[in-house]
Amino acid sequence: MTDFCILYVTCKDQNEASVIAKALLQKKLIACGNIIPQMTSIYEWNDQIEEQTEVILLLKTSKKHTKMIEKIVLEKHSYDCPCVLEIPLSSINSDFKDWLEESIANTHS
Repeated sequence: MTDFCILYVTCKDQNEASVIAKALLQKKLIACGNIIPQMTSIYEWNDQIEEQTEVILLLKTSKKHTKMIEKIVLEKHSYDCPCVLEIPLSSINSDFKDWLEESIANTHS
């Protein structure tokens, strides 16, 4: 296992995902945010089956920053109950790992 992870966040649209990713980049809490457009989510909410178009925001970061990232996501997110899932990484190629370390090296959490 590595000290890095990916956070999986669903957002209402590309703009919301971009705002969140940019805020996290400015604080150097993530090395990168990937926005995957237009997926369909089907779920139960308030005893109703809902179907909604969302985007996926993938955040590449260090495990030590996940709590601070989650706090910022919750502040900036429009949902009452946003999805923030941590996906641990079992391995990373060395060049990419070096870039991750460099990108978030001076972070204050």
